Amino acid sequence: MIQPQISFPSIIDNTNIKTTFGKIINFFDPFRGKNRKTRVLDVTNTHYWTEDNIKLYDVTKTNNIFGFAKDQRYNIIFFETPRNKNFDEVLETHMESFNDMLFRQGILVVRITDFRYLGHLRGSYDVKVSADRNGFYLSDVITYKNRTTYDETPQPGVKISHSYFMIFKRMCDYVKN
Repeated sequence: MIQPQISFPSIIDNTNIKTTFGKIINFFDPFRGKNRKTRVLDVTNTHYWTEDNIKLYDVTKTNNIFGFAKDQRYNIIFFETPRNKNFDEVLETHMESFNDMLFRQGILVVRITDFRYLGHLRGSYDVKVSADRNGFYLSDVITYKNRTTYDETPQPGVKISHSYFMIFKRMCDYVKN
């Protein structure tokens, strides 16, 4: 049965990625307010953790999910997709493994920055398709605006550079028996 949740804002205006990450990870923490540490697998190339929020979690940071991390189970997996020619290969191999690595009611948080490669826009759509194929459904999308540049030319408009945090849950956790 799906638990009702307070909705999370879909757009976060903040210039500090660590603060935004902290809000997201705290909101989706299954043990928030309980005397238990949430097990988190951090598969990113960036250090998003502050000293305050890393103390609240049992964090395993790795880029190699086929080592010791593969044999463990986690409440939250935080994954950042690469923005290079290895995008498809890394995305598929990681998404296939993540379903088995999550505890029941686990959350997969994927940070995506859309990018162009060989004339094609890559990123959020590809992640959604791969997640669907590997037994996840999209629960929430949070757009993180990290830079806004106002265009002072005669043409009206605003150029916004942003990233997405896509929150996935496992389909098997919510199938009616």
